[in-house]
Amino acid sequence: MDADSPRLPTTVRVSLSAAERAVGADESDIWQHEADEIVDGKYRLVRPLGRGGMAEVWLAVHVTLKTELAIKFLSVSLTGDPTRSRTVLERFRFEAQISARLGARTRHIVAVHDAGVHDDIPYLVMEYIRGRTLFAEVREKGPIDPRRFADMLDQIADALTVAHDMGIVHRDLKPSNVMLLDDPGAELTVKVADFGIAKALHGDLGLDRPRETEADVMLGSPNYMSPEQLSSPLAVDARADVWALGVLAYEVLTDWPPFQGNTIAELIVAVSTRDFEPATEVRRSLPRGLDGWFSRALAKEPARRFTSIREMVRAYRDALAAPPPAPAKASPARRPAALVAVAVACLGTLAGATALAWRLLGGPRAEPEAARHLSPGVRGALQELALRPPPATAAPPAATAPPPAVAPAGEPAPSAAATASARPRSTQPRPGADGGAPRATATAKPAPPTVPRRRKEIDKSEIL
Repeated sequence: MDADSPRLPTTVRVSLSAAERAVGADESDIWQHEADEIVDGKYRLVRPLGRGGMAEVWLAVHVTLKTELAIKFLSVSLTGDPTRSRTVLERFRFEAQISARLGARTRHIVAVHDAGVHDDIPYLVMEYIRGRTLFAEVREKGPIDPRRFADMLDQIADALTVAHDMGIVHRDLKPSNVMLLDDPGAELTVKVADFGIAKALHGDLGLDRPRETEADVMLGSPNYMSPEQLSSPLAVDARADVWALGVLAYEVLTDWPPFQGNTIAELIVAVSTRDFEPATEVRRSLPRGLDGWFSRALAKEPARRFTSIREMVRAYRDALAAPPPAPAKASPARRPAALVAVAVACLGTLAGATALAWRLLGGPRAEPEAARHLSPGVRGALQELALRPPPATAAPPAATAPPPAVAPAGEPAPSAAATASARPRSTQPRPGADGGAPRATATAKPAPPTVPRRRKEIDKSEIL
């Protein structure tokens, strides 16, 4: 059972990822525990909740207080690279200290109550919460209602605001790190988990800060990482969490990720250079005001994003309350000029994109100062994608009139639509209105490879 399994009933399911991400381990490196085992004379293990490559989580009962808790044990191979093992231990301790301090300031962060070492194995004790991840909720029930998500957003924002005010950046916000409490008779309660790769922006927190991550290592889940986080973990501030929350919102409101790729390289290129499809085109029932909200949340340049999580939440509620815009009436006399403008913009975009790729990949006029900010991992991914041979294409068939579209009984025939964009958009298939099949598009190119609709997110947080 993996860390994202919806069958795990507790928040600690998602806490597994902090240790799993840091260092790979063989199955033989996992320390096996047993039911009724007593940990440090205080906790009795009841049953396992889940196990990952670097951690094992158990339901436990406090021997004296008889309260249920969750214990995460870190399993580190001491025969491996001592430097990396030490880094993992430092991050594990830092996670415990951050979570304990933040959990005392807000009820919307999974709290850590204790930490220690049992038989040479580090562990931390967390609150045990019956619930499910937001990832599992969407996977089972489909996209979230935008007004219900407003309540979730308030609570996620409360957690992140407390962290940011303390100088902590989460760096790994995603649906599988957001827990919904399983209590049908109570109000919705949301908690943010897993500060395993959090970053402290300054050193006066009174915590045991881990050593700085190397510049050639990417930390986080690539699907939710901002362009600057993909380039270097050292260039990250609170605006990276704004981006991640924007990606999370897009995904849970549309049941479709804004950026996709079949490989890490393709995903990096999509996040760094492509626009996302407007959310209201993926799910047409969404309020139109959300398109502008997503444009700010997912701006490539950090300076163009919301300045804080608080501002982000206020703007979301304003977008829900805004009246729908009146449809624009195009003047027939101006349509040719508009089409010419679109064509010119597309040509300019193509030339600019080509020049950008040429510079990044080391063409004759490459700019070292621009490439200097890319980590070796990112440069390697871009080079892999650029050097990949183009797919073979069949010769175009002779021009013939296309047969009329045939729709299932009771449904209108789909219409083809050609769209133009000021910047290249993702070529991955997406669902139609409200999660249906992808809409038809008129194109002279062969269709891209099909991507499964609910792909498992690329969730390796250390890419060398």
